[in-house]
Amino acid sequence: MTNLIEKIKKYLEETLGIEISILRWKDQKELPIFLINEYIFFETSLLNNPCLIMISKNAIELTPLTIKKHWEQVTKRFDVICIYISDVISSYNRKRLIQHHIPFIIPNNQIYIPDFGLDLREHFKQQRIHKELFSPAAQAVIISTLRKKNERLIPSELAATLCYSQMTMTRVFNELEAAGIGKLIKKGNERWWIFEDTKKDLWEQTKDMLRSPIRSREYMKLLPGGKILQIPLAGISALAETTMINSPQLPIYAIGLQEYRQTNTPKGFLLSTVDEADLELEIWNYNPTHFSKDGIVDPFSLYLSLRETTDERIEAALDELMEKIQW
Repeated sequence: MTNLIEKIKKYLEETLGIEISILRWKDQKELPIFLINEYIFFETSLLNNPCLIMISKNAIELTPLTIKKHWEQVTKRFDVICIYISDVISSYNRKRLIQHHIPFIIPNNQIYIPDFGLDLREHFKQQRIHKELFSPAAQAVIISTLRKKNERLIPSELAATLCYSQMTMTRVFNELEAAGIGKLIKKGNERWWIFEDTKKDLWEQTKDMLRSPIRSREYMKLLPGGKILQIPLAGISALAETTMINSPQLPIYAIGLQEYRQTNTPKGFLLSTVDEADLELEIWNYNPTHFSKDGIVDPFSLYLSLRETTDERIEAALDELMEKIQW
C-alpha cells in the first residue's frame, strides 16, 4: 500500500505540477463497517480542494456499479471530492466510471476528476496495448473452460466437443500459449492445456481479449405452422430472464454461423423487416448451444455481446448478471 501511495503522489505531482501530501483519513471510522472492510481511505488536497482517496483492498477489479454504490455512500455523508484509485482498470470499466461521473485515478495512466475538469490520459500500459483479440475458436475454448470443472484439455477431445477440426484446436493452443494463459504440457504426441487458477482468474485475464460473439443480426417472420427454434435466448431477452430488466418487444435468439449456413434460412421462417418480424436472430461466430443452459446463452458470451452498450439500464443489468455467477 505504501508503494501505491508513493506512486499516486509522484504521478499527481508530475502531471499537475503541484506538491501534495497524502495521509491516512482519521474520520473513516464514521463510515459503515462494510466500507471500512472494503477500502482504505486517505485524505489530501488537490488544487486547494480537500479530497478523499478510496483504495479497494480487493485484489479483483470491482464492477463500476459496485464502486458507484460505495462512492455514493461516502459522498452522501461527507461534502468532499472522493476519488477511486486502482492500479488497473479495464478500458470498458473506465468508460462506465466516466459515464457515472465517478472520479478515478490510475497511476501513470489516467486522471478523471470532473469536478476539476480533468480528464488526462496517458498511454495504456504496454502489455495492454498489444493484446490481440482471440479467434472465435479460442474464445469458444475459454468459454467452455469457464463453464466446466477445471480439467486438462486435449485438442482431439475439444475438436469433437466444439465441432472444430483438430488443426483449428492446435492453432487455439498456440494462441493461448502466446498470450500466456494457463500452461501447456506435452503428453506423448499431444499437448494438454491446463488452467490451474480459479475460473474468476481466467475471466479477468482474458475478458479484454474476448470479443462480442455476434457476427450479424437478422429479423425473422414466423410462417403459418412454423415453430420457435430450439435455440437459446440471447441479448436482452436472455438478460431479462436472469435480471430485473424488462424483455424487449421482439424476442432475441442466437444461432451459430455454421448452423445458420447449413439451414440457410431456418425452416418455418422468412427474412423480414423489423416492422413485420416475430423475432430477432443473432448469428454468432461460435455455436451458443454448446454453452447454453435452460434455453439461455451462457452469461459470459451474453456479457460480451452487450458490454459496449451506453444504456445505463443494460449496464446495471450486466453488473447484476456477473455478480450472480457462482465462481
